[in-house]
Amino acid sequence: MIPWKYTVVVFSRDVSILLISGVLFMIAGLRDFRPSIFGKANTFAQVAAIFFVLLLLVEPVRWVWIGANHLPARDVYLTIVSAVHYALLVQHRLHAPAPTAAIKS
Repeated sequence: MIPWKYTVVVFSRDVSILLISGVLFMIAGLRDFRPSIFGKANTFAQVAAIFFVLLLLVEPVRWVWIGANHLPARDVYLTIVSAVHYALLVQHRLHAPAPTAAIKS
């Protein structure tokens, strides 16, 4: 019920984040992969879209139809924004100075 193009975009982002974080961990020792606000919003929007698509099967009313037909397309845009934001965060974290250990006296 959700177009395959949307599914490909969402899974491509997730697989890319997984692969890139693995490579950055092995090569640069980068371990800071906290989720961003856009990533959390993206996850919420994806769950909401799936909820409305499944709810449409049970309760075919207009407001559910609107959610089921419009949310998946909006998720694609939020997925792209989230991916770009993650790329900018990783770039910033790679160029940030390494934290120094505090010396106790």
